[in-house]
Amino acid sequence: MAKRTRLTATQKLRKLVQQQVRRMEHRGYRVDTSLKEKIKTGKYQTLKSIQKNKYKKLYESSSSEIEGKIVSGEKKLSYERSESAKRAAETRKLKREQREHDKRVYQEAYDEAERQSRERELAEEEEWERKRREQDRKERRLAELYNEGRIAYDNIYDLIGEYPTPGSKMLSNALRSEISKYGEEKVIQAMGTAPSTFIETAQMIIYYEEESSAIHSALVSFIEVITGVIVNGELAQDIGETMDEMTDMGSL
Repeated sequence: MAKRTRLTATQKLRKLVQQQVRRMEHRGYRVDTSLKEKIKTGKYQTLKSIQKNKYKKLYESSSSEIEGKIVSGEKKLSYERSESAKRAAETRKLKREQREHDKRVYQEAYDEAERQSRERELAEEEEWERKRREQDRKERRLAELYNEGRIAYDNIYDLIGEYPTPGSKMLSNALRSEISKYGEEKVIQAMGTAPSTFIETAQMIIYYEEESSAIHSALVSFIEVITGVIVNGELAQDIGETMDEMTDMGSL
């Protein structure tokens, strides 16, 4: 492997100055030929004086063109610095405008997200309020039905106590059976929903003095009214809950 030659301080400095000359010529400067020759043959102190103050002597002894006009190297350098400052200012302006644009876009996106979030919150609040009103309406209606059913229920049991007939006993047993299956509240609410002929049927059963096919038929009709109201109500509730579940799944 060949031994690498070490450059002297003068050679290193000459190389740096010659590189500066080439860079200037590449930018359109015409460096004085005598100065270039002086660099080529000059000593360390000569090269050091040329390098001093950022190669000021090179610009002083050179010339160039600005828009087709011959100017001194110093004027060309001043022109380059001015253009560089303009470009830097334009770059800063563009970056500032870009930052402001990005900020506006971000703020608009944030505001839109906030608006949509608020709309969702309002929609949820409205839906909750609607469901609450609907639930209140149902509860009021059930309370009304219960009150109406309680009147019918009490009237029937008053008649049962007043007329202890075989029909009364059968009717009492049938009501207890319904209550054991569905609960007293549902049975009473169902009685509040029943048609006006419902009480008349109960009276007819109570007034029977002995068992017969007619009393059995009337009792079946009486119980079917209560059971039908309860079962249909529970079926409607099941269907409503199923539809709510399907709606919730569809929104996912």
